[in-house]
Amino acid sequence: MTPSIQKKTLIIFSGPPCSGKSALAQSLSSATGIQHLEMDSIRKRLMPGSVQSKADRVVAYRAMEFVASTLLTHGVPVILNATFGPLEHRREIIDISKELSVPIYLVECKVEPTTAVHRFESRHEPHPAVDLTAERVALLAQTFSYSGAGLLLDTSIDDIKSCLESVSVYLSHGDPIRSAEWLTPVCR
Repeated sequence: MTPSIQKKTLIIFSGPPCSGKSALAQSLSSATGIQHLEMDSIRKRLMPGSVQSKADRVVAYRAMEFVASTLLTHGVPVILNATFGPLEHRREIIDISKELSVPIYLVECKVEPTTAVHRFESRHEPHPAVDLTAERVALLAQTFSYSGAGLLLDTSIDDIKSCLESVSVYLSHGDPIRSAEWLTPVCR
């Protein structure tokens, strides 16, 4: 099932590292032709070998937000893929949404720490975040704050096909989030 997406729509894939958000975002992009921007890829391209410091991540988020804003201004729907853990990054996306009158559809990818570590250790290529370790992946999966504002998927349980089906239903029949909900983490 391919969802029908209006112009000027922002689809966010959020969650801890190795939660499956990149695989889902790329699959949705391939199925729909919607532009997909991934923070880690942008950071890697702009700053090869960066140490994944907060300053490096801020630059990558800002670059991703700039490109998304430009595309949305021209009526092009966009998929953004990043952790969006820090509230400051969520606020910046909400500001863009309000400024451009663009709805946000939020897909939060939840993962069990053991599943996240298994995915991390099974990668054929190293994760773009050079400071990421199995221990850090487990900690981030365990402590990530979800808002429950949009669609919450447990990618430890459901396979990518089932998750994509849920995303398609949500995008076709669900409501965009209210910005205040995304700024209030409620579940783990």
